[in-house]
Amino acid sequence: MAADVAGSQFGQYVLLRRIARGGMAEVFLAQQRGLEGFDRRVAVKRILPHLSDAPDFIKMFLSEAKLAAQLSHPNIVHIYDFGKVEDDYFIAMEYVDGVHAGQLVKATERLPPAMVARLGADAAAALHHAHALRANGQPIGLVHRDVSPPNLMVSFDGVVKLCDFGIAKAAALSQQLTNPGQVKGKYAYMSPEQTTGTPLDGRSDVFSLGIVLWELLVGRTIVGRGDAIEAMRAIRDGRLTPIEQAAPQTPGALAEAVTWALQTRRELRPSAMQLAERLETFLKSSPELATPMQVGAWLRGRFTSAPGETDDESAAVAGDGPIGPAALAARAALAAEQRVSSELPSGVLWSAHPSILTADTTSEVAAPRSAPPAPVVIPVPLLQAPTLSAAERGPTAPAGALKLPGPPAFLPSW
Repeated sequence: MAADVAGSQFGQYVLLRRIARGGMAEVFLAQQRGLEGFDRRVAVKRILPHLSDAPDFIKMFLSEAKLAAQLSHPNIVHIYDFGKVEDDYFIAMEYVDGVHAGQLVKATERLPPAMVARLGADAAAALHHAHALRANGQPIGLVHRDVSPPNLMVSFDGVVKLCDFGIAKAAALSQQLTNPGQVKGKYAYMSPEQTTGTPLDGRSDVFSLGIVLWELLVGRTIVGRGDAIEAMRAIRDGRLTPIEQAAPQTPGALAEAVTWALQTRRELRPSAMQLAERLETFLKSSPELATPMQVGAWLRGRFTSAPGETDDESAAVAGDGPIGPAALAARAALAAEQRVSSELPSGVLWSAHPSILTADTTSEVAAPRSAPPAPVVIPVPLLQAPTLSAAERGPTAPAGALKLPGPPAFLPSW
C-alpha cells in the first residue's frame, strides 16, 4: 500500500488501507463517518484513472452500479453508494471480514461436506434473487457471469456473501455495450455456453457455482491451469472428473446435486432456486449441523490473520486471475511492438500493446502500471478459430495468433 493512502480523505470516506488492486480498480478498507458519531467500515472500489476517460466504460460502470444497488439479499454484498469524487469514480460496498472460497479450496483441511452444502445453498439463493430481478414488472435477465472462488466470500460469522457483479449484464445492457461473442469472466469457471459465446441465462451461473462446490469438496481445481484453451474445451465438451471419483467420500445426495449443476447441456441443469432447494434438502437429512454459527466457528479456528493486499480486485486462486504464464511470455516477447499493424490480414488478433490475447490464453492480460491505456483483443468463436500460418502472420503477429472471419475486435482494457 502506498504510504500516503492511510488516513487520506476520499469524499465522506477515510481510506485506511488498500486491500486489492487489479486492472480495473483498486479496493480500500475505509471508514464512513457521519453525523452524531455515525461510523462504519466499508470497502471502497475506486476506478483507476485511465479508465475514467473511457466514456463507454464509465457508461457501463454506472449502469451496472445502479443495477447492483437494486440487489437486496442477505447473501449478496450490499452496495451503499456510488459516484464520483473529483475525477475518480467509485463504489462503496459492504466490507466482508472473512475469507473467500479460493482460500478454502487451498486449505490443508477440507471444509466438511455439510458446510460446503451450506455455502452452496446460500450462494444459490443469492443467485436466484439476482436472476429474478425485475424492472417495471418485467424480468431483466441479470446474469452474474463471474461466479468464481474470489467472488464467493464467507465472513467469520459464517455468512455467505456473493460479491462483484461488476461484469454482470442485463439483457438490455448487453445489447447496448457488449459485442456479440465477447468472452468475459475467469476461464476456469466458465459455463460451456460461455466458452462459445452463446447468449447466457441464469443456468450459466449455476454451472459456475457447481465448479466452485466441486473444488471445495475435492481440494483442487477441476481443470488444469497450464493451457486455457484446453481447459475451456474440457468444460465445453463435458470432460470433467465426476465428483464421485474425485472425492468418493462425498455423501451421495450432495454429489448428485453437484453433478446436476455441472450438466453440460443447460436444459438439463437446475435453476439457482432448484439447486438451493436440493442442497437444503440434503442439509435437512445430514447428521452434521451446518448453520452460520458452525461455519463461522470452523473458519475462526483456522483463519485468523487479516488478509494482505492482493493483485486483483479480489484475491484469486493461482492461475484464475487475469495474468497466466503463457500470456506473460507472449507479452514479454512483444514488448517492443506496441502497435496495430495495418499490414496484417483481416481478422488477425493483435493489439496496440503487449497485452494481447492469443490462442494460449482467454484472460485479459493487464498492461504494466506505467503504460498508457491500451486496447485488449477479445476473441470470438475462440475455440473453433484456426491459428495463422507463419506466412499469414508476417513479421509482427505473434505465434498462436488466431484467424477470424472478420476484422479484430477491440475494447478498453479493464
